[in-house]
Amino acid sequence: MTFTIVTDDMGAARATVPALAEGAVFMADLGDGGGAVAAVTVPDLAGFDRAVLQWQGAVGPEIHALEFGARYGEPGHVWHGAPRTADVALAGTGGFLMRLGDGLGLNPHMAEVYTFPSGTTQQSGEVAFTVETPVTDATCGQDLTAQTIQVSPGAEPFAFDLTMAVPGC
Repeated sequence: MTFTIVTDDMGAARATVPALAEGAVFMADLGDGGGAVAAVTVPDLAGFDRAVLQWQGAVGPEIHALEFGARYGEPGHVWHGAPRTADVALAGTGGFLMRLGDGLGLNPHMAEVYTFPSGTTQQSGEVAFTVETPVTDATCGQDLTAQTIQVSPGAEPFAFDLTMAVPGC
């Protein structure tokens, strides 16, 4: 997963990032040949499913998760306009979404991560996903590319490349 955060005047940046593997490795590329690497073990990841959508550009697609038959605008419709918090997943009552990247800089990388507590959920059923993109002056008439990554307990991560043709202006 890749996302861009511009550092402050002191060269610092802070982010909370969902892990995609129990043995997670995080790398920071400072763009000048320098960087940093950190590794962490996340044993609790086995209780969660994660769906990632990543793209390049400040404006791009968005994940819409519809939990247990929810419709748009109803409880159970999780997206960046109604992301919830990690507390919902920790309680086993639903998923939450995080948007990563600040949209700053030249053609930044962005990502959204939907997390669902598959190991502790109090409900049964399916979570349906759609990937949508707003039609704006910045996106109209273009082909947008993105990638999805699915991480589930006991399964190999699965990545899929997407191309979306945005209607004209």
